[in-house]
Amino acid sequence: MITLAGIQVMTSRGKEEKMTEAKNKILYTVLALIFVSIIEAWKALAFNGQISDGINLFESLANLALFFAAPIAMFFLTLAGYYYITSNGDEERTKKAKSIIINTLLASLILLASYTFLLDLATIPPTPPTP
Repeated sequence: MITLAGIQVMTSRGKEEKMTEAKNKILYTVLALIFVSIIEAWKALAFNGQISDGINLFESLANLALFFAAPIAMFFLTLAGYYYITSNGDEERTKKAKSIIINTLLASLILLASYTFLLDLATIPPTPPTP
């Protein structure tokens, strides 16, 4: 991507729009490389070569997410109910309330599905080492 963006800069013929687009590609590519290196460093630090450590870490994070998600979901459902009750026929406010309800329920379903997946992953017995 950096090479292609460099070629795009050289062939832009001074057009500011193409120069800006190429510079953005270079910037995004560098940011992606930094992100990948941070993830690799975190993986090496968190797992230490033991997958059970990673499973325990993700299980703890999932429990923490559920601990905070329930009160947040209740807050947003209460807020949506408030918007819906006080809309007084205002179409825009009613749509906003319905959107909040749908998004909150979708987020809750995604969180519960991921928790179920991680819980299932945590109960997989470790494979014995091969001789």
